[in-house]
Amino acid sequence: MMRTIRLCPLLLVLLSPAVWGQGFLQMPHSLQALWRCSTAAGKGWNQAGYDASGWTKPVFGLPGRYPQWAAPEDQALHLFMWHPRGADTGKPVYFRRNVYLPGLVTQATVNVCADDQFMLYVNGRGLMRSEEAHKDRTADLTGQLQPGANVIAVQAKDTQPPGYGLLVVPMITQAFRMDDGAWWYSADGRTGWQKAAADDTPPIKVEGIEQPFACFTAPGGMKEFSTAYFRRTIKLDGMPLEAPTVVLGDDSYELKINGKLVTLEKRLERAWMPRKVDIAQFLRPGANTVMVKVTNDWGPGRFYCVPEVTMTF
Repeated sequence: MMRTIRLCPLLLVLLSPAVWGQGFLQMPHSLQALWRCSTAAGKGWNQAGYDASGWTKPVFGLPGRYPQWAAPEDQALHLFMWHPRGADTGKPVYFRRNVYLPGLVTQATVNVCADDQFMLYVNGRGLMRSEEAHKDRTADLTGQLQPGANVIAVQAKDTQPPGYGLLVVPMITQAFRMDDGAWWYSADGRTGWQKAAADDTPPIKVEGIEQPFACFTAPGGMKEFSTAYFRRTIKLDGMPLEAPTVVLGDDSYELKINGKLVTLEKRLERAWMPRKVDIAQFLRPGANTVMVKVTNDWGPGRFYCVPEVTMTF
């Protein structure tokens, strides 16, 4: 006679694959490799433009005492790092990471935890420190980061054995606005229209259907029963986690990210209404191509597409 085994709900949760780390996001090695560290640093080591070519890549995956807020998925994504030489009690280790931000930074934070001490710098400015081992602290970077090149740097020190390590968890949100000059227009859907071409011309800004949606259209406007193609590039210097994107089109549209269809709307009475979709799963570190195909049946022919991407590294 077979016995029926009943598992309590808590045990079922504990046995689920997600709890044991299967399917968790992990930081790509290509992004980890953008960190550099050294046991010696010259003047300006924590600023953009410093020559860190002689610095080395940190070692990741060291045992560390994670902050209480770090859930299993956070621990899988963000790893403790240190200089490959290992412990050198009492002597500082310098870390730096170049960060390029092409969008408008709307929110940014960084959480830092060290075994044992750290001092955080952003673009050469000291922002936060801790001399208490395993004590994490969070800094607001929203007003500290600038468009273009930035540097996040940390001076860390191991003051007592046996452990050592540094955990840096940045979260940066950028809005890629319609008026940042990155959108381009093509009159036909030739193969590769999503790529740069000599006959591409910038779209022109038109009045929004409803504020604050200031839409774009083709130069000179769109004729009835015509189709236009719009393209822009979004460059990400980290791993995308969330990317809510408001999109609308008049009279119908298709939105593609890196050649993959994300969403569409071909009903005239719906296409002009703003819709929010999360495109994070279609984005990747590095260059991404955003493509919008707009078809005009009888209206003015215009579109709006603004991704707001939160990334980490």
